[in-house]
Amino acid sequence: RQAVAVSDSPLAAVGTRVRGHEFHRTVLEPAAGTTPAWGMHQPERRVEGYVRRGVHASYLHTHWAASPEVARRFVEHCRAIPAR
Repeated sequence: RQAVAVSDSPLAAVGTRVRGHEFHRTVLEPAAGTTPAWGMHQPERRVEGYVRRGVHASYLHTHWAASPEVARRFVEHCRAIPAR
């Protein structure tokens, strides 16, 4: 699958393109006002996953070797979180 980030998140900035696969047996029902994570383009056009504050929840298992900027962004996000 190919997807594009439609919201800024710990994994990707808006417009970032990624490759990955989905594996799930459930259906996500978004609450009103939910911010989607990805715009999916194949085989059908739809949104997938959700972003809220520092959380990025998605069934899309991104292939980081195909999008190393996603891995870098995630590590940078983690480093910016203060230690407790």
